[in-house]
Amino acid sequence: MRQALKICEANPGDLKPGSVAELACRFGGLASWWFQPLLVERVREELGLHLSMPCLPASHGSCWIVFVQHPPKRRPALRDAFLLPLQWRPNTPHSHRLPPKLVALAQLLFNST
Repeated sequence: MRQALKICEANPGDLKPGSVAELACRFGGLASWWFQPLLVERVREELGLHLSMPCLPASHGSCWIVFVQHPPKRRPALRDAFLLPLQWRPNTPHSHRLPPKLVALAQLLFNST
């Protein structure tokens, strides 16, 4: 993921087609929420992929974390602020992509109920 974040330091219009494809693959379903509109358009035009906005989970165990770029415009390919939707489900292991502190928070919340 570090390589993908490094690619995001370029302006969306300056990205090479291979970089656009790599970002679309790496970010998957989050791409439409996280990418600048110009990059979403490039994914559609160059790769023929339509990035739709998925529905946010609203059931028990759901939350959303807002990421804000600091300093602003550090990664021009990404929006200034974007969501990370999360949903914890019983008897389902945590994603290996979650930061350890977030896993600890989830365990604290779910063990206290």
